[in-house]
Amino acid sequence: MSKISWWNMVGAFVQERMDPAIHQATKFDSWRRQVEDFFASASLEKEPWEEQARAIRACMTTDGQELLQDVLGAIEDNKSLKKVLDELAAQLAAQRNVWSYRVEFEKRTQSSDEKVQEFIRSLQKSVKMCDYARGTCAECKKIVEDMNVTRKAVLGLKDSEIQMKCFQNDSQQKF
Repeated sequence: MSKISWWNMVGAFVQERMDPAIHQATKFDSWRRQVEDFFASASLEKEPWEEQARAIRACMTTDGQELLQDVLGAIEDNKSLKKVLDELAAQLAAQRNVWSYRVEFEKRTQSSDEKVQEFIRSLQKSVKMCDYARGTCAECKKIVEDMNVTRKAVLGLKDSEIQMKCFQNDSQQKF
C-alpha cells in the first residue's frame, strides 16, 4: 500500500493520538486495538519496519513519539508491532503506578460516613504509594509525606468548621 493511502487511513481507525500523560490502563488498551486494526486493514505488517514505525508515530502525540523512541531503543532485534505495543504498555504501566496513585490521592476527600481519623489513616497509607519524595533520604521522605497528608487532610475535610479550626491553629500541625 502506498504511503499516502495508509496515511489517509490513520484517522479512520485511530480516533485519538496516544499521549503517555493520559493513555494509561484501559485507555491504552483501546488505543492499542485501534492501532492493531489500522495495521491489519492497511496491511502494514508486510511493509519494511521503518514504514511501520512511521505509521505508529502517526498515531501518537509528540510526547508519545518520545516514549516510542525509548521503546524502540529497548527492543534490539526483530521489531514488530506486537513487541512495540507490549513494551509501550509496560512503560505506561510503570508510569501509571505513581501517577494514578497521585491523582487518586489529590482527588481524595472525606466521605460522608467516614470519621476524621479514618480519613487521615487512609491518606497516610495512600501517600506512600505516591512516591512524592523519590530519591530523598528516609527522614526527608517522611517530612514530605507528612506535609502532603496534612494538606490533603485539611483541604479534604467535609466539615468546614473543623477545616477552619485547622487553618487557625499552628501551620506546623501534623496529623
